[in-house]
Amino acid sequence: YARDLTPYVFKPRAVVFPQTTEQVSEILLWANKEKIPVTPRGGGVCYTGSVLPRKNGIVLDMSKMDKIKEIQPENFLVVTEPGVNIDKLNKQLFKFSLFFPHNIGSHISSTLGGMVASGSHGHHGLKYGPIGNWILGLEVVLPTGKVIRTGSKVLRSNCGYNLTQLFIGSEGTLGVITEITFRVIPFPPYRAAIGAFFDDLKDAIDTVPAIIKSGVNPSTIEFADKTALETVNSVENLGFPEAEAMLVTDIEEFGESLFDERVKMVTDAYLKFKGRDIQVATEVNEIEKLWKPRNDIDIAMAKKKPGYREVGLATADPCVPLSKMPHVISEMYSIFAKHKIISAILAHAGLGIIHPSLFIDVNDKNQWRELKEVEKEMIDVVLRAGGTITAEHGIGMVKIPFVELELGESLNVMRQIKTLFDPNGIMNPGKLALDTRIRDVPGHIAFPSYYKDVI
Repeated sequence: YARDLTPYVFKPRAVVFPQTTEQVSEILLWANKEKIPVTPRGGGVCYTGSVLPRKNGIVLDMSKMDKIKEIQPENFLVVTEPGVNIDKLNKQLFKFSLFFPHNIGSHISSTLGGMVASGSHGHHGLKYGPIGNWILGLEVVLPTGKVIRTGSKVLRSNCGYNLTQLFIGSEGTLGVITEITFRVIPFPPYRAAIGAFFDDLKDAIDTVPAIIKSGVNPSTIEFADKTALETVNSVENLGFPEAEAMLVTDIEEFGESLFDERVKMVTDAYLKFKGRDIQVATEVNEIEKLWKPRNDIDIAMAKKKPGYREVGLATADPCVPLSKMPHVISEMYSIFAKHKIISAILAHAGLGIIHPSLFIDVNDKNQWRELKEVEKEMIDVVLRAGGTITAEHGIGMVKIPFVELELGESLNVMRQIKTLFDPNGIMNPGKLALDTRIRDVPGHIAFPSYYKDVI
């Protein structure tokens, strides 16, 4: 409970495991009275530090609240507690030929409550959007212990302020989510991943808008660069050809003829932009293989270069306009070369979401120093391109130094909202740049070589 996927370490005063909304209410009522910080936690699969307790607070582990309360197949609606795992949910939904299409890389461990609180954006977000597109209503316990319901249990409601969306992505700073109502959809029986390899990075990126304009409506278009491809290919013996870049386009359809047409349209777009060695995967193991350069780079790099770890989480998920992607990626490569940082670039290319994977020797203090400079320069490139510093993971702690650069005066409005809901500041303090006194977290790094003077 002192760790997540960041390098930070914050030990909680205590960990509490509520099993009902009433218990959560009692805990918050007491904590608010005593002014004890509370940090909600789901699966703990977090890249931002948002689930780590600050100021000697307590952790509220929501994993015991894991009941699927309602499945209404006739209404395409589901009600669950926050500790439900997405794989567990879909296993039940498949019985009704339904599924929840919000697919994320950490699906094995993540909980729905954590996904909602972080404003999660899945791998197939190009077609299905972020998790907020699917949430119809919430039950939330406020810091005072009061329980409120937002939204409704119908597919559309426009009654008053959309408080549901306010809590989505709030990272536990406004209250604790104890129930989630969301919609689900029929499961498409025809699915494929179509991969291609490119000798020029720009050709690969230019293929993306061509696929979208063709009307294919892919669920995702994924990008992996040469480093990711070579590293995973060599470690896992995948047998992929050498290339500067790789694209994988996923399509999901209900009719066989339309499915075949979509496959051909993607293939034609690849060929138009000099894509080669095209592979069409329809079996699960084949699809997973095509995704490996995208999914396995951190594990493969750790095996190839022992002692190196993926870091640089402040710049892990920027998003830029599609037209700016080639320029931004080129600028990033220049920054990596300047500071001698090992990197691989991945992307949800159909949305302009770039995932730079940065690797350093965690026992080398100089590399930590270089990393800090790299992060600053990368953020500058992203903002100058009209982008955002985070498209998926949220802010947590790691992006706090850069939030005001993007939000400006809007940050003060966020702070006013925080004060309205949580005047005593007990809910997950030190996150989202809402606490003006907390700027960075030196002295809380898990690696001995990381010193305060690095920051």
